[in-house]
Amino acid sequence: MPDASGLLALGQALDQYLLGEYSPPPGTQTALGFVPGVAVNPSSFAPTGVVNPLAVQTFLNSVANVLGPVVDGRFAGFMSAQQIYGMVIDVASPLDAPGTPAADAFLSVKNTARSAFGASPVKQLVAIPMNWYDAANTEGWASFTTATREGAGEEEATSTGDTPSTPPVATPPIVAPTERFEQLWRWRTLDEAALADVVIPAQEAVGEVSEPVVVRDHRVETYQPQVFDHRSVDLSGVTVRDHRSLSGVVRNGSATQLRAVASVRPLMSRSVAAADVAEVDASATQVLARAPRRQLVAALAEDQPGFAANENVMVRSQSLAHLIRVETPVLVAEIDDDAETSSSQSVESHELNLSLEYCFVQVSREAWWNDAVLRMPRWYAPGCRSGAFSSGASVGGLPLGVPIAMVLTRNVSVTGQWSEADRSAAESHTSFGPWSMHDSAMSYEESTDTATLTIPGMQVVAVVCALLPQLAPADDPVLGPVAGGATQG
Repeated sequence: MPDASGLLALGQALDQYLLGEYSPPPGTQTALGFVPGVAVNPSSFAPTGVVNPLAVQTFLNSVANVLGPVVDGRFAGFMSAQQIYGMVIDVASPLDAPGTPAADAFLSVKNTARSAFGASPVKQLVAIPMNWYDAANTEGWASFTTATREGAGEEEATSTGDTPSTPPVATPPIVAPTERFEQLWRWRTLDEAALADVVIPAQEAVGEVSEPVVVRDHRVETYQPQVFDHRSVDLSGVTVRDHRSLSGVVRNGSATQLRAVASVRPLMSRSVAAADVAEVDASATQVLARAPRRQLVAALAEDQPGFAANENVMVRSQSLAHLIRVETPVLVAEIDDDAETSSSQSVESHELNLSLEYCFVQVSREAWWNDAVLRMPRWYAPGCRSGAFSSGASVGGLPLGVPIAMVLTRNVSVTGQWSEADRSAAESHTSFGPWSMHDSAMSYEESTDTATLTIPGMQVVAVVCALLPQLAPADDPVLGPVAGGATQG
């Protein structure tokens, strides 16, 4: 990286270090993907002094319950994790003949998974440490420092704090940062039109209830589909202050574009004005997250693509395959073009020192996610070729990942001989690398001609994704051989 800025070299060092420090579950292939920083406001999780479980679950679902590709060290999600999982356990069919031991074994695992998955679209995540949002918490936190020397691209890193008790498992590193990776490690101004807030009423934690509570569409009063949440968390007050519409319905074997303009759905344009979204006094609300809206898609029920329940299995599986085929290149293009920003500027300074505290927050879906179903070898999706839902880690494919850990940072400090352009950029840009600059400060020491950028608050800056295996692992037998006479699966 002879021409890389100091920030890019720091980013490379941080990427490599985090990859080495995280120990994934045995047999799990992972990839680290940075995201534009999502600020964590500790007071929003316990506004009355008592932790609100709704706030915790809403944040986790918004940030960590999404599925998407990891491209050159950046993660972008486009659908909730339970959508592809629910579809798999719905349409997966055994290759072996009905009544054979192999087929019966597969159907037994599938039926067990379906029972655990349940009918409710609201899926709970468990985070460890459980009090990860508490500013006073020290569990799981460690320190990292690194510095660039004269000649960008040469860095040295040291670390202190707790390290994993088990040896790290090799994970795909960023071998040579490409232009896409470089776009993140710059001064950036996020486009307001691409942002969204996740907001809930500032109320006391919800207590136990004897009856299932009704979950309403949380964006506009016009749409009120009713489903049932069998947990004691009332989601009826969840609001998303959206700045552009995103809607998609998959029916009759075709997937509509997710990023439809508001004019296509006139009623959805009400969501542009926060006052029209919910009749709630602004002083009585909590903003849990503000981030690029594609990161928050799992919290936007209206925005998630829907699948017609009355369609046959073949149509539904083909619809999901088409959606993934259409949306994955869109996300890659957004990363390529850095479409989330209205402006960006390279960091001129080369000699920089980075120090921060970091924490891996484990995210578990064990209550409703059975990995054994996804990894069973002899099944197919009706009407689809192998790999229609996920290409796996094969060469040339673009595997999909689901977050199994969030990477939090706090007390970030970047010290060096900042250029005048960089000191000016600190005042005019909203992001620095993966960090949001909303609570940052730049101080200057004239005697040493050094300046220090500090970002004290907690932010989610990356996710560790478990890469999905090849889904489906085999072709639908009725499709016959692929072109050229070879068979897949």
